[in-house]
Amino acid sequence: VENLMAQHSAIKMLHARVKLILMYLQAVQKGELEANHEIMRAARSLAHHLPVLNSEKFKAEYYN
Repeated sequence: VENLMAQHSAIKMLHARVKLILMYLQAVQKGELEANHEIMRAARSLAHHLPVLNSEKFKAEYYN
């Protein structure tokens, strides 16, 4: 149970951070904020590290 709680907390924190990055990117896209290239590179790097949910490899690992 303790392990599940730790995983839940980690997922909540990741969700909050990804949501914040998404809000930043949307504001840049709308022209509300100027793009910061360091932040943009970090966001791109994060996106490449996250699994693609509709990939065959993900489906095989998740459902098996």
